[in-house]
Amino acid sequence: LKKSCNLRMIPDHTGLLEPDEVFVALYDDILEIEQSCTAILAMRFPAYIAEDMLTLKVVTRKTLRFRSSLIPYGDGLYDFFENVRNCLIMSTKPLGGQCVADL
Repeated sequence: LKKSCNLRMIPDHTGLLEPDEVFVALYDDILEIEQSCTAILAMRFPAYIAEDMLTLKVVTRKTLRFRSSLIPYGDGLYDFFENVRNCLIMSTKPLGGQCVADL
C-alpha cells in the first residue's frame, strides 16, 4: 500500500485523547497528515481476528494544544506529543469496556 507504514503503538499517558482517537507522530509528513487525514486503519501484526483492525480518528496538534490549555497546569501535557516521533499514540480511555491501546 502506497500510504501505509509500520508504527510503534504507544499509550497516551496524558489522557488528552478520547477513546476512538489517535495521534500520528511522523517527523517528515506531520503537516500533510494533519491536512489530509481524518481517520486511519490501525491493526495488530499479525492480525488474527477482525477485532485486531480498528478505524480511528486522527487528532491534530492544534486540537491537542487546545485540550491541554483547558486543564489547569496542563500545558506540559502537550509537550509529549510535540517531542515524540515515528509512532502512533493511542487513547487509554475505555471504548466499549476496553481501551484501544490494550488491543
